[in-house]
Amino acid sequence: MKTILTLVFLMASMNITAAPTLKYEKCSDNDIQLLNSATVDGNKALSSVITDEVTTNFDSCVVSKPRFIYPMVCGITIQNVDYFKITNKENNSTYEIAVDTSHKACMRIRIRPLITSFKYKLKARRFTDPIEM
Repeated sequence: MKTILTLVFLMASMNITAAPTLKYEKCSDNDIQLLNSATVDGNKALSSVITDEVTTNFDSCVVSKPRFIYPMVCGITIQNVDYFKITNKENNSTYEIAVDTSHKACMRIRIRPLITSFKYKLKARRFTDPIEM
């Protein structure tokens, strides 16, 4: 009986479960710092676009931080990906950025945030909107 219970608890602890709902919340100062420090391997131009244009003049910023429950095992990769949605009403655009801060459990290393996805959407102007010159 003890063996069966041990196997059941072991199998239950090995399953990774996700958070039931993904909620977007307002960005905090730490979220903006994370976005500014995130890099892309071999592409410094995208990092400069984020620090110069995206995070300096935005109207609204929301972030989703889905966190999963992992078993307490050293060496397992813990996935941490933050999804940002940033809107800028000045040029009528939206940015969708995914920042990955995944790391191995029980390892003392500095986590380097990486940008894994960058989407830019420019909304079309209507003919009734005045064009500024």
